[in-house]
Amino acid sequence: MTKPSPKPAVAEAKRRATIPSRPVIQHTGLLRAELQASLNRANGALLQADSALSVAADDRDMDIALANQRYDAIREGIDAERTDILRSIAGIEAALSATADKANVVPMRSPVEMAS
Repeated sequence: MTKPSPKPAVAEAKRRATIPSRPVIQHTGLLRAELQASLNRANGALLQADSALSVAADDRDMDIALANQRYDAIREGIDAERTDILRSIAGIEAALSATADKANVVPMRSPVEMAS
């Protein structure tokens, strides 16, 4: 079995085909330049993300500090109000105690005491 001969156009294309004359180093240089550009873009995006996180953390810290200051101010006012209420309750209880009717109660002697 013999191999069929290629068509004339295919044979002509094979004869004209050559290995590229440019050195591979130029292709490597282009690849490295593209990779370096990609690396620079990725590093820039990383810096932007880190910056955004830093700003968000600063905002969070300021919000927490403000919330703590608000709480302390509210707590101080409520503690003072609570102290006033407790003082009022103590005064009312003292007044009630002072104005309470004293019952005429005669202490009863126990049967043991009566026998003596």
